Amino acid sequence: MLRFVKKLLSSFLLLPIYFYRACISPLKPPSCRYVPTCSQYAIDAIRLHGPGLGLWLAVKRIARCNPWGGSGYDPVPSIIRYDIHTHHIRSITAREYAVCDPYPLYPLEIVHKRPDCRFSVGIHPYESAVVSEKAWTAITEAAALEHVVAIGECGLDATRDIPMSRQLEIFEKHIFLSEKLKKPLIIHCVKAFDSLIATRRKTRPSQLWIIHGFRGKPQQAEQLRREGLLLSFGAKYNPETLKIFRPGEILFESDDETLPIDTIYRRAARLWKIPRYLVVARTAESAHDILHTADEEG
Repeated sequence: MLRFVKKLLSSFLLLPIYFYRACISPLKPPSCRYVPTCSQYAIDAIRLHGPGLGLWLAVKRIARCNPWGGSGYDPVPSIIRYDIHTHHIRSITAREYAVCDPYPLYPLEIVHKRPDCRFSVGIHPYESAVVSEKAWTAITEAAALEHVVAIGECGLDATRDIPMSRQLEIFEKHIFLSEKLKKPLIIHCVKAFDSLIATRRKTRPSQLWIIHGFRGKPQQAEQLRREGLLLSFGAKYNPETLKIFRPGEILFESDDETLPIDTIYRRAARLWKIPRYLVVARTAESAHDILHTADEEG
């Protein structure tokens, strides 16, 4: 039933665009600054993404089509659902881009065998007590691969029976690797945010730090935002914390859950009281800027 309604609404939106393109546009001098034209772009967007997201993309394009908005080839983008951190290995597709962390379900060697996936690699703080030179060499070799787009998860966990000094030593190795390879850092941090912030101020990194699976209160989220950290929300989080952000200011992840990433987007849209496609689209814009820089530089 829902599919039928979407199809009907898409047809309703397309009719005036077809009329404009066939009957009105030929009577006017060419003015569109882009290829395809705005009318063709609107048709393509609604066909590809449906009435909601398609209309939003079409309106954005029309708003850009002015002397200060650019020009040239500008096709309808594929709006991808980004999953910034998952422990389940999945190939990238036209609809989903997952950053897969092989730990603890898969051996590190899988990173070398699956160029169809995008990975992050690192040593989890749970494993930071003993890190051999051989193990660290394996991490650095994997991290340099083109399809490894982030470093981690790594970080600090005060609930583990591992000296914080040791955890900090291993964490700083990841920071330097992130800076060397120009890839963002995905961070696991539990009850150690003061140490994390102190380390950030000491090392002054240029690469983005992403706190994965954030569940803290709004006050803590604001503090981390002021320090320049980006937060990622999974299946469990404080709803009041999510509400202090706008779509595009945070990322989403499935972590070790088996539920689809789309379910997490849907829950966020419900809390924000906006259409899901806006959450997906604005998150995609942010995630693309973060991850595809690493993709392209690799």
